[in-house]
Amino acid sequence: QFVDLSVRLADVLRTRGETALARGILAEARDWSSRPLLVAMIDRASAAIALSEGDVEGAVTALRRGVARAIGSGDMNLVCELYLDLSQALLRAGDGDTANRELVECIDLATLGEGFTAIDGPQAFWRVLRAQAQMVDAAGDSYRALRLAEAALFHAQRVRSRLGAARVQQLLATLCEKAGLGNKAERHRQPAINEMRSLGDRLATAALLLTDTPVRGAVVVPGRLQDAMALTKEIGWSEGHERAKRKSNPPPNADVDKT
Repeated sequence: QFVDLSVRLADVLRTRGETALARGILAEARDWSSRPLLVAMIDRASAAIALSEGDVEGAVTALRRGVARAIGSGDMNLVCELYLDLSQALLRAGDGDTANRELVECIDLATLGEGFTAIDGPQAFWRVLRAQAQMVDAAGDSYRALRLAEAALFHAQRVRSRLGAARVQQLLATLCEKAGLGNKAERHRQPAINEMRSLGDRLATAALLLTDTPVRGAVVVPGRLQDAMALTKEIGWSEGHERAKRKSNPPPNADVDKT
């Protein structure tokens, strides 16, 4: 409990910019850590501090140590969290290929070699699949990205993560649009909007409402713009509010596909 509370306190201090104090707390907690799981938690927190200070190399080193210790502890949820942090740190370092390979390795570990088509996995497994889908899509493989995102949705629903399912459906809507699957995109977008709204995430709801519908000849689904304008005004999102206003008064030829 002491180590867990120390890690949480260090994270709060880090977000407030008090990194020196956060490091001191973690150093004291490390003296109380006798199990690999606890040391891995501290490694992760130390990496977050390093990243906040711009020390990407130091963060990557700490996260690799943490991954090894977490694997030894058998806590696959922490393993997934550490691999996700590691992949993000590698992306910041400009090494997208290695970041993707780390996620592939994580998926293999979490499923004992079955891969992303496995029907079981840790609680955080959907987050790994979602992150890899985004990376693969950025690399240009839209078909594999769709399959990964669909697997992520299955696992988010399997562990009953409502927020996770909504976020994955948001990604699926975007991927389907890019693939020219307009109707399928809309089938994912509307449930995501409904779920985000019910969870009280007004910013994510507004962003989804402002997403262009892929249906040719229609600027937005009826009623969406009014909701988007109201939400963006409530949360003070001026850029989103301006976008909603522009969409509500499209130019005369906005429905013509000139490409």
